[in-house]
Amino acid sequence: MANEFETRSDRQYYIDWLRILLIISVYIFHVGMIFNTWEWHVKNDVLYGGLLKQVMIFLHNWRMPLLFMISGAGTWYALKNISAGRYLLERSRRLLVPLAAGIFILVPVQVYIERIHIYSSLLDYYPHMFEGIYPEGNFSWHHLWFIAYLFVIALILSPFLNILRSSRFMAIVGNLEHILTRPFGLNIVIIPLFISQLILRNYFEQETHALVNDWATFTYYLIFFLAGFILLPVRSIAGAMTRYRGLYLAETAVMMTLMLLVRGKVDSVRAAEVVYDVAAIVMSWSCAVAVTGYGRRYLDRNSSFRKTANEAIYPFYLLHQPALVITGYLVVKLDIPVFLKVCLVMSSSLILVMSVYWFLIRPFNVTRVLFGMKPQFKSPTNKFNVMKTNEVKNGKYSSSKNACAVMFSLILVSVSLSSRAQETNPERTLFGPDVSYTSVWAPEVKISSIQGKAGALIGGYSGVMINRTFMLGFAGGVNLTHPTVNYGYFGGIAQAVAYPAKMVHISAQLIIAYGTTKDYENPKSSLFDNFWNISGERFMMTEPGVNIEVNLSEGVALVAGAGYRFVSGIDSGNEYVDITHLTSQDMSGVNFSLGLKITKAGRK
Repeated sequence: MANEFETRSDRQYYIDWLRILLIISVYIFHVGMIFNTWEWHVKNDVLYGGLLKQVMIFLHNWRMPLLFMISGAGTWYALKNISAGRYLLERSRRLLVPLAAGIFILVPVQVYIERIHIYSSLLDYYPHMFEGIYPEGNFSWHHLWFIAYLFVIALILSPFLNILRSSRFMAIVGNLEHILTRPFGLNIVIIPLFISQLILRNYFEQETHALVNDWATFTYYLIFFLAGFILLPVRSIAGAMTRYRGLYLAETAVMMTLMLLVRGKVDSVRAAEVVYDVAAIVMSWSCAVAVTGYGRRYLDRNSSFRKTANEAIYPFYLLHQPALVITGYLVVKLDIPVFLKVCLVMSSSLILVMSVYWFLIRPFNVTRVLFGMKPQFKSPTNKFNVMKTNEVKNGKYSSSKNACAVMFSLILVSVSLSSRAQETNPERTLFGPDVSYTSVWAPEVKISSIQGKAGALIGGYSGVMINRTFMLGFAGGVNLTHPTVNYGYFGGIAQAVAYPAKMVHISAQLIIAYGTTKDYENPKSSLFDNFWNISGERFMMTEPGVNIEVNLSEGVALVAGAGYRFVSGIDSGNEYVDITHLTSQDMSGVNFSLGLKITKAGRK
């Protein structure tokens, strides 16, 4: 059966509607967090379980997985034929910029309110922002974890874009089409979901949203994202979701009933947990499929409200939790019935969010970009500074649109002809014949502080740069200059470079590595003094960072950067840790680097 993909130019309105409704469900979920029995940033004086708890368990199990699946489908439609480098640049603008803005503008408000008894004002809190990792410390991204996870997924996906868009991969999906389009056939996706959790939950039991120790949850969401990216654009598979939506809804109800009853009916606690976890995975997937099917059937239509809401929903997501923490902190102190508290929290937080959006974000290009929106388009015929859309059809813009249409048609024809010519070429490459490869060698020195004392790490990274915009490789280093703590690490690195041809440009990177420490009870008199005296502990390290690169000559760049080292896994009960008192929090912290990046062109 030949699979037919939806055209990328056709707007899938139901995806917009589902995204809007899912973000609203996230808002409602966080309203409930103020009043239920789970830990949250602001809590009411009286907490409620019962029905509220069960409703929130139901929402928790499927709303975020479906949001990742919808994000995957939206990514497929947004990609068109752009390169991996262009894709990462677009993702950086839409994800990294709002993430950074949110961490420095929105999250501090929430942490300050949680610890208002410690700091006299928000300005008093800011100098302490980087003191430790939340919840013990102050630094956090709170609800912005979703944006961070999406960007890491983009980093993982970008090297494989050409493969995922190739006719060979589409043929593989087509071979599965006869299974996926049968009743309950889409449940085949439950297999990788189950296997990922069976393996990774042994190492990452809790859902932390911290990325560095949350790989089971991250992989779970990654599979949902890929399901949306690969399956939803296939017309017959999306049609099966619509056709069998009632069956998947029934499966959802059965699994949810099993989750509610199993813990009280099964004698073995361990057996009850296993049944509950398996039922939760099945329920999450079947509910996501059912909601997508119903959305595709009843919400695939346009309206002026959809356009307005779709533009506002991203800033709404960024703003909603700080608004709830602020209004919740004020409302929970009032001596009024809980129903009135809920109404007051919702009404006041919505007014706050929409006021900030409408008067401070929407009118100004700077704030629009900071909150993930497209900048406004200004022209003599556009006096209200609205965005340029397909509806702008007058004057010179109509002419330019026609010219663009002609040029786009010529591009499509040339791409079609070149792809036909490539099909006759027996040579097969991983990323395509138009991709250039460059080897990279980058020695560097990093300065960081551990337990209040600074040390220098000597190391670097090496890898393969693809089209001068994306690099995959290995990174490592060793610190022998710290007075009490030596450590080393080795792992993988991914790096995205923006505008590499410019003399001064930037790059963003992520290192995930395994390391060990060598800790000392007393300060060393030399680099190797007492080197074999005290042993250390193993750890996992995740280090995001950003660099400024200056091209010194062809193939050589000076690189200065900053990053934050997140360390986990140091066992506080280790006998050597009892002596040195070194913790994961001690090893975590800001570091600054200086080095050279040496590149050598490879094959094309």
